[in-house]
Amino acid sequence: MAPFLLLVIEEAGIPLPVTDVAIAYTGYHVSLVHIGYIIAFVAVLASQLFGATILFFICSKYGSRTILKFGKYIDLDSNKLDIVDEKFRKYGVLVIIFGRHIPGFKIPITIFSGISGMKYRTFILSTIASLSFSIPFYLSLGRRLGPRTARLIHANHLYYLL
Repeated sequence: MAPFLLLVIEEAGIPLPVTDVAIAYTGYHVSLVHIGYIIAFVAVLASQLFGATILFFICSKYGSRTILKFGKYIDLDSNKLDIVDEKFRKYGVLVIIFGRHIPGFKIPITIFSGISGMKYRTFILSTIASLSFSIPFYLSLGRRLGPRTARLIHANHLYYLL
């Protein structure tokens, strides 16, 4: 349950550096036959979609007002927000599909998806397309590395806790 909870939390907007490792760790358990590959894939997918959905709807309701109110602290004003909004409306689907693979971009992409007024269906289908590449990669990485994945996590548990 822990990897899936971590995935929901991270996708909901709290940046955690362990989510890809959590998916690999799940892949390790697939290699031990503690969990089936299809079940692991669906559970990871559902966890990430649930967290992303939470953040998407929060940002679609409160995102613009929050950025306009606090954007001055991160050098983001309404003009810059309009430029990002325009570009995101034009290339949003591609940004979601490919941009989510860049470390540190998952959360901002979800935020701008909600702020830009993108339809939820477009957002969720693009996210599913993106996750259809990353989930199998990290599950297979965990399966191939096997016990080394578990040692990596258990040896550095304080780092991952922080």
